[in-house]
Amino acid sequence: MADTLDLVAVALFEQQHGHELAGSLFFRAWAIREAALGQNRPDVADSLHHLALSLYSDNVSFAIPLLLRSKEIREKVFGHDHPSVADSLHAMARLYEAHSRRDLAIPLYQQALTIQEKVFGPNALETRQVRNNLEMAHQEMDH
Repeated sequence: MADTLDLVAVALFEQQHGHELAGSLFFRAWAIREAALGQNRPDVADSLHHLALSLYSDNVSFAIPLLLRSKEIREKVFGHDHPSVADSLHAMARLYEAHSRRDLAIPLYQQALTIQEKVFGPNALETRQVRNNLEMAHQEMDH
C-alpha cells in the first residue's frame, strides 16, 4: 500500500498543482512504512525525504528536521559515502539556498559533492549538478 501511495504521490508531485495532495500521500506512505517496517529503514528515509520536499519546502523549520532524519537513516543503513546521503545533503542545501541561507547551503553542497565525486567521478551528471549548484551559491554569496 505504501509503495502505491508513494508512486501516485511522485506522479502528483511532478504536476504543477499536485504538491499539496502529493504531500498528504507521502505522509500516509511514511506512516504506513514506519509502522510496518520500523524507524530505521531506507523506505522510511525516502518517505521522509519526499514529505519534507512536498509539504514543507516553504518552511525550513519543518523540512530540515525531516531531511536530517532521512540522512541519518541513510547513513546508518548505507554508510556516510552513499549517493542517498548525498541526495539528502543536496536537498537540504537547495532548501537553504531557496530561503536565502547560502551560508548554510554551501557546506552541505560541498559534502554532497565530495560523496558524488568519490562514488561517480568528477564528470558524472550527478556530480556536475551538485558542483553547478555549489558554484552558483558561491557566486550569489559574492554579490
